[in-house]
Amino acid sequence: MEGYDNLIADSAPITDPMRKGGDLAGIFYTGGTTGRSKGVMLSHQTDNALANVE
Repeated sequence: MEGYDNLIADSAPITDPMRKGGDLAGIFYTGGTTGRSKGVMLSHQTDNALANVE
């Protein structure tokens, strides 16, 4: 078994992925009463807009 230090020694550094406003941020499921639950796709742009609501 290899030690943790040896395992990470050859690994590439983690980089922050490039995101665009229209990229999918998450799928949130609704608990509607009209039938089966549905997934709502929200983008990073939507998240930013909600964060900036005053």
